[in-house]
Amino acid sequence: MHVTINHTRVVYLIREAIQDFGLDLTDLTVYTEAAIGYPGYAPIIAAMAGAKKVFAITKDSNYGRKEEVSDFTYTLARSVNVEDRIEVIYERNSDEIAQADIITNTGFVRPIDRWMVENMKKTACVLLMMETWEHRPEDVDLVACRENNILVMGTNENDPRLKIFDYLGALCAKQLLNCDIEIVDSKLRIVGSGYFSYHIARELDAFGAQVLRVNTLNNKKALKFLKNADAIIIADDTPERLHIGEKGDITAKELWMLSPHITVLQLKGLIDRKDLDKYAIPYLPKEDRGKGHMGFILDDLGPKPSIRLLVAGLKVGEAMARARLAGKSIEEAKKFALENSPAQDFTEVR
Repeated sequence: MHVTINHTRVVYLIREAIQDFGLDLTDLTVYTEAAIGYPGYAPIIAAMAGAKKVFAITKDSNYGRKEEVSDFTYTLARSVNVEDRIEVIYERNSDEIAQADIITNTGFVRPIDRWMVENMKKTACVLLMMETWEHRPEDVDLVACRENNILVMGTNENDPRLKIFDYLGALCAKQLLNCDIEIVDSKLRIVGSGYFSYHIARELDAFGAQVLRVNTLNNKKALKFLKNADAIIIADDTPERLHIGEKGDITAKELWMLSPHITVLQLKGLIDRKDLDKYAIPYLPKEDRGKGHMGFILDDLGPKPSIRLLVAGLKVGEAMARARLAGKSIEEAKKFALENSPAQDFTEVR
């Protein structure tokens, strides 16, 4: 996580994104997280966009003590004169939850469980700062939200103002360079059939790599595909598929025999790290970040993609909240959000 930050550029990027998305949270209350680094900009963005109150919850973590997070948040808030509208909190409190018009699913806000949902006001909305396919049941209790008439929507990362997928190639390029793989003229192999693999292949090809893309590794085509490759990038939309491992599409031994100098990057999809360790095949990330989590995150690149995604998400929250406060039904509010923000419904999952 980046902790040394050019705050002047951060503020410029926030203002630019607020203008580009037309974000206006005037008279709305936001309940989100406080954190160190790029995810911690959410309360600052909400306040800069006019929110009357922002509750930002934080806890001790590997990234810092809660007091350090509070100092980070208030320091940045003071620099843009919004400190009076942000309150960093350390515990979940029903009174604060009950005031919120928009509740984000980020970090320390989770889990948004039944207790939390039942303490929300009737017009409250839950905002997923990500696409709906990334939702994990343990993070947001969708059943409780449905039973309590709480609207939940995601953020369409394919919105042209975001260009999130255009960053994927650069994200992988950074990891490849960290592994001393030069990219230019390197033999790079990408596994996956969806948006992720397509965009990564396009960008790495533009960087000068020798790129080949295949849907799976469970056929004879994979043998030729992997021969003497410098790196393989797993970027598959099938979260439960094991691509490399004893019970996967290809074993680590088979991979080693095809290319003993290969490196494995896991962006999306499963790999068996213990099997790779047997043959000393390098891989990143070193630890499995869990089902539903990408192996690498856009925060690794710099603040711009994270800031624009946060602003886009809050624009979805704004549209949902305005519609519900105006008396629209769940379905009417959903339609309004889809038409007036980069919102994504659960029926739109790719």
